[in-house]
Amino acid sequence: PASRSEAGVAVKCAVGSGLQVCGRNGKHAFEALGCTHGVVMDMRKLSEMEVLAEQEGKGSGGVQVHVGAGNMLGMVAAKAVARRLWLPAGVCPTVGATGLALVGGQGMLSRLHGLTADRLEGLEMVDYTGEVVRVSDTQNAELLWLAKGGGGYEHFPGIITGLTFRFIEMDPAEKKWVKFKAVIHDPLSQVDEAFRFWQSWAPNHPDRRLTAELWVARQWDSKISAHFTGLFFGPKHEFEALWLAEVEPVIRANMTCNETGALDYMIAAGGVKSESELLSGKHGWDAYGSAWKGRSFVANKIMHNVSAFSDLARHIFTIQGRMYLYLELKPLGGAIAEVKASESAFWHRQASWWGLFQTFWPWWEEAEEHIERSAQAYGRMVAGMQQQGVYGGQYVGYVDHDGAPSRGQELRNYYGDNLERIQDIRRKWDPSGVFRHANPKVEVTVADKKPLWEDILEMKANSKGKGTVIEDWETDKDESGEDESEGARKEDGGRGKGASNARGRQGAEKKREQTRADGAADLKALRHARYKQGDRSRSAPAAWDKALDNSRVRKQADRIKYSHWQKSKNK
Repeated sequence: PASRSEAGVAVKCAVGSGLQVCGRNGKHAFEALGCTHGVVMDMRKLSEMEVLAEQEGKGSGGVQVHVGAGNMLGMVAAKAVARRLWLPAGVCPTVGATGLALVGGQGMLSRLHGLTADRLEGLEMVDYTGEVVRVSDTQNAELLWLAKGGGGYEHFPGIITGLTFRFIEMDPAEKKWVKFKAVIHDPLSQVDEAFRFWQSWAPNHPDRRLTAELWVARQWDSKISAHFTGLFFGPKHEFEALWLAEVEPVIRANMTCNETGALDYMIAAGGVKSESELLSGKHGWDAYGSAWKGRSFVANKIMHNVSAFSDLARHIFTIQGRMYLYLELKPLGGAIAEVKASESAFWHRQASWWGLFQTFWPWWEEAEEHIERSAQAYGRMVAGMQQQGVYGGQYVGYVDHDGAPSRGQELRNYYGDNLERIQDIRRKWDPSGVFRHANPKVEVTVADKKPLWEDILEMKANSKGKGTVIEDWETDKDESGEDESEGARKEDGGRGKGASNARGRQGAEKKREQTRADGAADLKALRHARYKQGDRSRSAPAAWDKALDNSRVRKQADRIKYSHWQKSKNK
C-alpha cells in the first residue's frame, strides 16, 4: 500500500475473502514471519519521515518524529543526519524500524538511552475492519503498551502504517564515539576465561556509555577467533584509561580503537559504503550464505559454571564442513533495567545478558544436517543454563520455532509473565485472528473454512491418487465440469460407446501418469517451500532444485486449493 487508505481497503478485501493478513517491513525475520496464509502487505512505500515537534530546554527528552512503517534502520539514519537526530536502535541497516520496536529493539545505545521501544510514543494502524486507529499514551494506550516488545512471535493486531518516536538530539556525523575491538590471543585456551571476565564486567557496567560484546566465531576458511567489540560514547582517552584499568590486567588481547560517528559506525556495521546505500535498503553481507539458522537465549544472572558455554564455544571452533558460525553475547542493564517489566510488553528488563548463536552454510541440501547439529549444541547450552537457574528465555527479536518443545513454552520464553496480558489485548483487537504470521505451531482456520496452505501441501503429499481431491484435479476437469472421458464421448459423436469410454479412460490415465511424473520435482519443491516457511515436522528435502522456481508449483497448488474449496462449499 502507498497510503493508510489503501491499507484499509486491502484489509477489508482480505477479510471479506476469508484470508489472513500480515505486514512486512525489513528483511530480518529468522522464521517465516513475513508470510501468512493469505495476504502479505509490504509496507516499503510508506517510507516518509517527518519531524512533528521540537521542544527546547532541559527535560525535553528529544524530538518527536513520525516514521513511516516502511522505513528500515539505514533509511532512518540517513534521513536523520540533516536534522542532527538519532534513534537508539540496532546498527544493521536492513532491519525494519517497525518490527524492531515491536520486539523491543536492543542496540549499542540501549544501555545509555533504553530500547527502541522505549522511544516509541504513538502509532497509527489499520484494524481488522479496515479502519484507521490512532494510538498514544492517552488514546488506546493498551496498544502502545503492546507495541513495546509484544510483537515478533505473535502478529500485532493490526497493520501499522506509521510510528512516532522520540529521537535524541545529536549529530550522527560527529566523531564522538569510540569504536573498539580486542582480539584474544589464544581463543581455544582463553575463551572460558574471557567469558567469565566479560560476564562480570560488561553487563551492568556502572558507566552506561560503555557497551562491550563478546564474539566467538569460526570463519568460512575455518579460522577461529574470540574478541571483545563495541562502543564507548565519550572521549578516546577516557576509554583507553578504562580499558587499561579494568581489562588489560585480566585478559591478554590486542586492542585497537578509533573515534567514529554514529552514521559511520552504521555504514561499517552494515557492510555498505555510503549514505545513499543506507537509503537503498540494502546491506553488504550477502556473502554470509544463502542458508542459515539463528537461536537466542537470555541469561538472568551470571553463569558461574561455564562448562555449557565452553561446550558451545568448542562446537563452533571444531565443527567440520564449509560453514560460518558465531556466538554473539550482548550486555543489558543500564537504562533498559530502569523500566519495570510490567510497564511495557518487553519482559527481559532485569536480565544480565543475552546471546545469539548463528550458523550459515552455502547450500540448502545441507540444511537438515546443520540444523540438527546446531540444535544439539544450542540445547546443551540451554540445559546448562537451566541447571544453574540462569536461563531467562529467548529474545523475541530472534524467533525460533524449534526453541521450545511446545508453543506455550515458546511464548513464555519470549514474553514471560506479560504473556496473558499480551494475549488478552490481541484477542480484544483482533477477535477473529485476521492478522497472523505463517507459524507451523499454530492451527488456524478462516471464516469460510478454506484449508490453510499447509493443509494443501499435506493433501498433495498424502493423496497419491487415492480418490481424494487430488484425484479430482488429476482428471483435469475443464471449466464446464466435464472430465476428459466425457469430452471424448462427445467428440466421438456416439460412434461406439465402449470405444469412446476406453479412449477417454486411456487419455485420463495418460494425463495422470504424466502429471505424476512431471509433478515429482514439483512435490519436492512444495515440501521445500513448506520447510522454508518454518515447518520442521518432516525431514529436510534432499536438494533445493530448480523446481522451486517453477510456476507450475503455484499453479498446481492453486488448483488443488480451488477444487477442495469447491467441494467444501458444495457440502
